[in-house]
Amino acid sequence: MPSPLTPAAATAVIAGPKLFTPIRISPHIELPNRFYMQPIYLNMENELPLCSDAHMSAMAAFFGERAHFGAKLIVVGGLGTSKFGRWKKDALTLGTFDAAKALSRVTKTVHQEGGYVLAQAFHSGRAARKRFFLSSTSARSTVQPFPRAFPLRIPGFMINYVVSEYERFARLAEEAGFDGIEIPVSEGSLLHNFLSPAVNTRRDKFGGSLERRIEMTARVLETIKNSLAHPGKFVVSVRLCLHDLKVGGSSMAETLQCAEVLAKSGRVDILNTSVGMHDSPVQTLSAYVPHGAFTRACQLVKERLVAAGAADLPVVASHRLNSLELSEKLLDRGVCDMIGLARPLLADPQYIANAAAGRSEDSIPCIGCNHCVNRLYKHQRITCALNPISGYELQRGWQPAKYRKTIAVVGAGAAGVTCALTLWRRGHDVTLFERNAVIGGQLNWAKRVPGKESYQEVLEYWTRQLRQSSINVRLNTEFTREEVARNHQFFHAVVMAHGSVPRAISSHVFPGASECPLIVPFSRILDGSVTAGRRVVIIGNGAISHDVASFLLHDPRVAREVSFYLDEWGVNLEQGTVLEHPEVRMPRNNREVTIFQKADKDADLSRGWGWTQKRWIRHHDSAVIRHGMIENFDAGGVHISILPPDSRKFYVPCDTIVWCIGMLPNITYGTWVYEWMKDGANTRGEMIRDFALYTCGSCRDSVTGDGHGEQDMLQAVQEGYEIGYKV
Repeated sequence: MPSPLTPAAATAVIAGPKLFTPIRISPHIELPNRFYMQPIYLNMENELPLCSDAHMSAMAAFFGERAHFGAKLIVVGGLGTSKFGRWKKDALTLGTFDAAKALSRVTKTVHQEGGYVLAQAFHSGRAARKRFFLSSTSARSTVQPFPRAFPLRIPGFMINYVVSEYERFARLAEEAGFDGIEIPVSEGSLLHNFLSPAVNTRRDKFGGSLERRIEMTARVLETIKNSLAHPGKFVVSVRLCLHDLKVGGSSMAETLQCAEVLAKSGRVDILNTSVGMHDSPVQTLSAYVPHGAFTRACQLVKERLVAAGAADLPVVASHRLNSLELSEKLLDRGVCDMIGLARPLLADPQYIANAAAGRSEDSIPCIGCNHCVNRLYKHQRITCALNPISGYELQRGWQPAKYRKTIAVVGAGAAGVTCALTLWRRGHDVTLFERNAVIGGQLNWAKRVPGKESYQEVLEYWTRQLRQSSINVRLNTEFTREEVARNHQFFHAVVMAHGSVPRAISSHVFPGASECPLIVPFSRILDGSVTAGRRVVIIGNGAISHDVASFLLHDPRVAREVSFYLDEWGVNLEQGTVLEHPEVRMPRNNREVTIFQKADKDADLSRGWGWTQKRWIRHHDSAVIRHGMIENFDAGGVHISILPPDSRKFYVPCDTIVWCIGMLPNITYGTWVYEWMKDGANTRGEMIRDFALYTCGSCRDSVTGDGHGEQDMLQAVQEGYEIGYKV
């Protein structure tokens, strides 16, 4: 019988032979494996001075560690080709000799670890987060962060000047010690703006036919090869968008023709691939997307190159390739020549090394939560929700503690497990108390939400780490005074990480709420103890209410397969098209869900995930009432009133009302511990004179009641690590 500590059995994954067979990129570069580290923009300049020693040392430490553990071909992403081409006003640009000198620290570090490094020449185009930006046309984007954004159409006589910026970038990259550059014709960048007919509506010689739309990319490649000091030793990679995921985008026939032209030009050494534009209405990165959802498009490109006699050009597959088994199958079937990875290496720098050694279960899993993407959109330094050291290699670590202490951690949620593992790695004796039969806390609710099933992988990883450690894990155990006295324990410190509890249902918030028999807390819906009726009203304005709506609207009879996902969103990879209104093809159950939000604002969801969830819920014909004021509840439904100028009142009959008003810190343990300390715990030997009490996670400030009780997983893990690091 399995241990109650283990949510599910985990088996080791041994990488196959294809992933670790050598591949030659150029006469001077041979890689020992088939992994290609995709560009990651670290956004460090928001905390560190741009191009300073601290900034470059941090970048060098990040990429150097990945190179040390097996990422032998790395792309440093998001380097602007010029000041006006940056994706934001303070982004890193490779446009001067000073910038090249600063970035040489990154290249030297990667070379010392036996790796090769490329610089991505990213002219942002319509993907910029600025008020003014260059584009192929002056049409505005629907996803710009500013109310009034102004795309500036590049006139024909300025094209060669923009091309010269790529030329300068390549020469400076060579000066900085880069082994090559990557030219992105993807993600809504400037060259992608010219290539895609969904954006390029020009009528001059740079618009219209494919030959005209690809002209600017051809000029860039020709100019780069003719301007390098050592072109034979300099690798040029092109990242080509295989599917715009927009109505009116490039067809698959045009994409295949474009790939063949690039391959036969003799100016491209690697063909990297991508899907989607910056404003595509289809999610490509989150856990909601099945693994390998877009690999069919990559296979079509590879087959076209083989038929055209350009099979020697390495093709890199990308997007949601976090599974080693899938990666091996793609190589075996000839879908691609290399596997593009980004976020798995952000989550764990030893991902490749562990795979080579057959210890992939020891790697921190990338669960596609998109907290890293959310931080990028918020202009914050990039890190991983599960690995607080990622991106902070110089500031954080596992340094041994000066004094070994005995510490109790109360609560085995995200903050508690992270804190306990950090304390143990630093040499402390740790006892982890959890009142439930399994670890994970609220993750056991979250993993039931469609698109968050991969949270189970986190629980399995933490379970393995706890079993391999010497941490005393006490499941089904309340941290009480009697428990401490019964086991004759004493502690130098107690870390409170016991989480939060749902807000109570009460009539003082909404009249009639306490008496209404239809109201149930969201926790009982997610844990399966209550089955909602056909007509459901959700009261709430945050991530919890949207998660519950997704859970209720999802049809469990439909398998989460690639074909279903593509059909659900109206994506046709064979033709390169996407439906304008895919909601007509959405599979639905028979529930009717209505969400009541606050009158003053829309739900503030993660920028890397929330827009997909909102769109998915809307496609399932659920109603979102943004300006409805709840008057009262009765035995049959909800009375609401609409704010002026409508000023109307409605009655919404329903079978179930789900209470998602939010969370509050759990004050139970905070109150008891302080009473325990005052009541002579020191005299009884249950604590010592330098005893300390810490709080982390959503229970923070539970004694004073100042904490709001709501945190995402990244915040909880970060706080758990910080407490574990400083004790």
